[in-house]
Amino acid sequence: LARRGYAVRAVDIAPQMVSATLEQARAGGLAERVTGEVADLEAVGGSYDLVSCFDVLIHYPAASARAMLLHLASLSRGRLLITYAPRQPLLVALHWLGARFPQGQRHTNITMLPDAFVRQSLAEAGFRTARTQRISSGFYHVTLVEAQRS
Repeated sequence: LARRGYAVRAVDIAPQMVSATLEQARAGGLAERVTGEVADLEAVGGSYDLVSCFDVLIHYPAASARAMLLHLASLSRGRLLITYAPRQPLLVALHWLGARFPQGQRHTNITMLPDAFVRQSLAEAGFRTARTQRISSGFYHVTLVEAQRS
């Protein structure tokens, strides 16, 4: 985004992720366009042309995911890019099965959201879905959504 001219504010709860982002910006000659801070997303305020949030909603139960979607939408003047784990029967079954293997202690608890739930939450926030793209690689399955203010 910084290469495309955006001033970027990178927020993550993990200090090492913020540090890695700032290092990448420095290495790419984009340090003046990127700021970073360690914070919970719930605490982020401001108004932005574009808000992106990847691989975060999977950590929230559905009611909290809805609240987070509304919060993220409130920060965006125009566009919102998010990913979520889609609730699909095959993925639910694979997730359940993965928890039953001997290495089940490595099992990650994730929230899968129905597509309609995400669309309705975005609509409630005054956004419409412009594009979606399923992304699957190994055990990683998400839907990328570009939403625009209606």
